[in-house]
Formats: sequence, structure tokens, C-alpha cells
Amino acid sequence: MNEVSAGAASDRWKEERAKTQELLGKILMLWGDIMGLVYRLPEALGFSNPEAIQLGLAQINGDASRVAYLSKLLKHEPKLADVDAQRSADALAALSKLKKMNDRRDGFVHGVPVLTMKRHRDTREIIRDGCYLIQTRELDEKNRYLKVPEAAETFIAELEAIHEQLLRVTSPLLFEDWERILGTQP
Repeated sequence: MNEVSAGAASDRWKEERAKTQELLGKILMLWGDIMGLVYRLPEALGFSNPEAIQLGLAQINGDASRVAYLSKLLKHEPKLADVDAQRSADALAALSKLKKMNDRRDGFVHGVPVLTMKRHRDTREIIRDGCYLIQTRELDEKNRYLKVPEAAETFIAELEAIHEQLLRVTSPLLFEDWERILGTQP
């Protein structure tokens, strides 16, 4: 009986670990796509000399610092008055959300993956069971373990919304663009 239980637990943990790997890979790919769009913002919003801004972004350490730097530039660039105000506001909103999400992203990227089970000493109630990322900088036991599948799915949904928002800012299609793409322009 114990072998069956141990085997079932092992299979469940293997499935959870595989799902964790998939979700972490998706987070990394989506974050990379978003940072690529962040690098495209200076040109898309009409900054003077966007290449210099992109080079400056590349020389900054850390995505949070890059996002903060670009946000500051967006707020103080006088030429952006020529650009659609909604696009500028959308870019600032997306960058603000991205900056707030950076700590959680670091938790996913830098957390140490473990499969663990822990029960309460007296009540035998299960406290932890499954795949977690240990947050080495957290000292509090409750915050030290990040349950991956649930937290990752929520995080991915938030990232997808930011990705879509940045795509609308960096790649707007005008009516003429649609005509050219669809081949209806003479």
C-alpha cells in the first residue's frame, strides 16, 4: 500500500515539476519578448535619436532600472506631444506595471526549485506539498516558498496583458497599413 502511495506521489510530483518547467520557460520567453518591446518604445514613440536611448538601455544593469529610466524619459520628453497621447499613456502604464512585477519575476528566475512536503508537527496538517521555488532572500518561512504552478499562471496572465499593451504602442497599424497588408491598395 505504501509503495502505491509513494508511486502515486512520485508521479504527481513529476507532473508538477514538468508543468513548473513549462511555466518558468513561458515566463522567461514572455519577459524577453516584453523587454524587446521596451527597447522598441523610443523609436515607436518618436524620440529624437532612439538608437542612443536603446544603447543607454543596454548599458544599464537590471530590467527594473531600464524600465525606470525609460519611464523617466517618457515623462520628460517634449517631442512626445506630437505622438498620440493615448499611446504615450499606454506605454507609461505598461512600464509602471512592469516595474511593479520585477520583484516577482526575480522570484521566478532566481528561486531555487524544490519538491517538498511539510506537515504541521502536532496536527499533521499538510503545510506544503509539491513544487516550490525557495526565495533565498526571504527569512519568513511563509514567504520563503513560492508555489509555482498557481503563482506562475497568474503572473503569465499579467505579463500577457502587458505584452499586448506594449504591442499596441510599438506596432500600431493604420488603415493604410491594413490596406497594404491585405492587398487592397492600388
